[in-house]
Amino acid sequence: MGNRRRLLFLAHRIPYPPDKGEKIRAWHILDHLAGRGWEVELGCLADDPADLDHLPALRARCAAVECHLTGGRLRSAARGLWRLRPGMPLTLGWFHHPGLHAWAGRGLAAGRYDAVFVYSSAMAPYAMGEAAAATARLAGRRVLDMVDVDSEKWRAYAAVARAPMRQVFAREARALLAFERRAAPGCIATCSRASARSAATRPSWSASSSARTSFPAASSGGSAWRASAGAASAPT
Repeated sequence: MGNRRRLLFLAHRIPYPPDKGEKIRAWHILDHLAGRGWEVELGCLADDPADLDHLPALRARCAAVECHLTGGRLRSAARGLWRLRPGMPLTLGWFHHPGLHAWAGRGLAAGRYDAVFVYSSAMAPYAMGEAAAATARLAGRRVLDMVDVDSEKWRAYAAVARAPMRQVFAREARALLAFERRAAPGCIATCSRASARSAATRPSWSASSSARTSFPAASSGGSAWRASAGAASAPT
C-alpha cells in the first residue's frame, strides 16, 4: 500500500446504496476520502438484512468493512432501555453493538489507524474510552460529523409533542446535548449539515472545536491536520 494511511470510518447506517439523505452524505464523504488516498476501514450498522447485499460494493471501495445488523427497531429500542443510565441518552444504547464495539476497540488499541472519522454522534462512543485513550498519536486526527445534530432534533420534537412523549423527547435532547459536549473536545472538528441553529445551541457543541475542517490527502503530514473557524460544513 506504500504511503497510504489507514482511516477508521464509523457510521450508524450502512452508507450504501446512497439512496437517502444520511446515506448520500456518508457515502460521498467516504468515497471522497478513499479517492484522496486513504485506506478506509468502515465500521457500520444495518437495520435490514437486505442491506447486506450491498457489502460487495462497499468492499470494492474500502480496505475492510465490518457491518453488524441491529436486529430491527424493537431490538434496538430494548437495547437502548437496557443500557439506559441516569443522565445518559437512549440513542447511545440504541446504536450500541458489542461486536462492532469490540472490532473498533481492537483496532484503536493496536494503533491500527492514522485517523478516525465518526459519522453521527451516536457512533462517538466507539472511538472514545480506553481504546481511544491508548492511541495518543491520534490527537488532532479525529473528526466528528454530527450530521443533523441529534440533540437539536429531539429538542424540536419535544417542542411539538404532547405529554408524555414531550418529556421523553426533552430528556433525550438534554442528555444527548450533554454527551455531544463531551465528545466534541476530543476531535479536531465537528461538522453538521444543519443550516440553522439557535444561538444558544450552537456554542454548546462547537465551543471546544472548529465547525469546519479540511480533511487532508493521505500523503499529507501532520501539519495538514488543521481546523479553521467558520460556518458548519462537511469536510472538503
